[in-house]
Amino acid sequence: MPIGSYSCTADILNEITLDNKHNADILDLGIGNGYNGVSLRNYDKNYNIDGVEVWENYKNFMWEAYNNVYLKNMLDFEPSIKYDYIIITDVIEHVPMKEGKEFIDKIKNWLNPNGKIFISTPAVWIEQHTHEGNVHETHHCLWTNEDFVEHGYECRRDGSLCKYNHAMLLYVYQLS
Repeated sequence: MPIGSYSCTADILNEITLDNKHNADILDLGIGNGYNGVSLRNYDKNYNIDGVEVWENYKNFMWEAYNNVYLKNMLDFEPSIKYDYIIITDVIEHVPMKEGKEFIDKIKNWLNPNGKIFISTPAVWIEQHTHEGNVHETHHCLWTNEDFVEHGYECRRDGSLCKYNHAMLLYVYQLS
């Protein structure tokens, strides 16, 4: 879907804004309709927000919140800069587990010192296949606490139902 669960967005935005890094470089991987970019831009007009999206048909006016949008598979993306924050919301479950685990390690190299990676994913299996012709919408795997912890990520949401009745995992990695 062009947007996943919005239930982790406030937690991610809160942590970014509390860091108080004006002019932060932010990378949003799998932007869908652009909800994260619009939400971030609402908080700070000076953020440099880049997005990566594999499915061009999701493009809409919200993509204008991004400084740059790269139309490619995030697994093939190679950034030209390092980022203060990398956001992956409701995307990692669309990647086979082996490639996903390699990817969440690879992107650690894309961070500036003290940079953070935020990854949210459903805590329960949700069957999903091609959506609106987008084969990349297929769910391939269910991530668990152990999958993130073994790669140095710290739990922010453990999959318990939130006030929106969503069962989501939210993990953060911080480069020292």
